[in-house]
Amino acid sequence: RIFLGLFGLIGAAVTVVVAIDFLQAVSTYFWQETTCTIESSSVVDHPGYDEFEVVVSYRYHVRGESYVGADVRHGYTGSSDMSDAQRMAARYAAGETVLCWVDPDEPRNAYLLRANLWRGLLIFIPLLFVAIGGGGLYALRDGWAFSNRPPGKSVDGRAKPVRSGVLVGVLFGAFFLFGFGMFIPFFVWPTLQVVEARSWTPVECEILSSGVRSHAGEDSTTYSVEALYRYRIDGREYTSNRYRFMGGSSSGYDAKAKAAERIPAGSVTECFVDPDDPYE
Repeated sequence: RIFLGLFGLIGAAVTVVVAIDFLQAVSTYFWQETTCTIESSSVVDHPGYDEFEVVVSYRYHVRGESYVGADVRHGYTGSSDMSDAQRMAARYAAGETVLCWVDPDEPRNAYLLRANLWRGLLIFIPLLFVAIGGGGLYALRDGWAFSNRPPGKSVDGRAKPVRSGVLVGVLFGAFFLFGFGMFIPFFVWPTLQVVEARSWTPVECEILSSGVRSHAGEDSTTYSVEALYRYRIDGREYTSNRYRFMGGSSSGYDAKAKAAERIPAGSVTECFVDPDDPYE
């Protein structure tokens, strides 16, 4: 009971944190829309965190007062894909006038983009802990566990209440919908993109750096090929760090090391670019 209780309490605490973050994200959709002028914009590399962050500064006016903002979006910490950061930096280039959103109660708070509400789906992860802990305690309280009574009967011999089955059905139904919802963006959509990428344009690219990055886990360490390269499309230079279309890491250092050796810094090789979006 103590273990199940702690399991449920930890899940509940994380659920509250995620819920508060989600409500803060939702609140940005009620902020005041105005225009901002971008004063500076650049991409900053955080090697230790494997993130590329867009750092901006913009000016806006609210009720006759001038303010300077630097926040891109609620919860924004950058991207592991340099192309995403470059695309955003180009969208918010210095001198551009763009829409932004300002907190009507505290005009010093502003964002260039409203929050991504898909993050709210993360609440199902700690809710799973709550369901396991709470459901386990409910089962023990009702005497389901460690009992030799016939199925469908409670401790005093009466039929178990229907609400137990409804509760289980609701929980499993919710997590089925969550799993199905994750199946589309994490499997169906990437698969369609991989098929489409087979027709991308091959171009020459220069390798700026390459190597193997290790990703330490609780039980093992996985590895991925890291490459930074530049290429030109229509006279404009782009930089990317995507080695394969699908990211991720796996076990086996030697295979990644050999792949990195085939694209040493300074070499020229072929890469493939989306003709409709040269950042990809």
